[in-house]
Amino acid sequence: MFAERGYSLTSTRAVAERAGVSEGLIFHHFGSKAGLLRALTQETEPSRLLAAFERARELPLDRVPAHLAAAWRSAANDAGIVASLARDATKDPEVREIVAGVVGHTLASLSALLRERVAAGELRAELDVPLAAALLQQILLGYSVARSVVARGPSLSRQLELVFSGWRT
Repeated sequence: MFAERGYSLTSTRAVAERAGVSEGLIFHHFGSKAGLLRALTQETEPSRLLAAFERARELPLDRVPAHLAAAWRSAANDAGIVASLARDATKDPEVREIVAGVVGHTLASLSALLRERVAAGELRAELDVPLAAALLQQILLGYSVARSVVARGPSLSRQLELVFSGWRT
């Protein structure tokens, strides 16, 4: 529902109705609408995405771009949630804090992947890892936002392959 309507326009009452539970049950388990969002971002898609990023550390470098793209598309199967939360984060400090946490974990995972590949000699030694990880994250986020507006464009896998090809030794 957050993807469909946006965080700010989704009420706990509507969530409860869709889930077939009482609104009180949502408050009992999550404390607030922000608590529900926090649980969603800690226990569902982001955790699966971070696990996929961890698995990318074990793959041959030439398979990493396609793996990252597939993991991202799978986790962000509704690109609307990315666009919606980005919009709501500009207005709501609680949403901004939750989104910043997810962004921070994603950035740390991508940084670890790149640092390991630099140390293994697969990526250029002079690669600015924090900047490169931020670039990857921006490509992933931008892809989701663009896909929520326009269904066409270069594949995410191809975009990542292009970036990685410039970083290879």
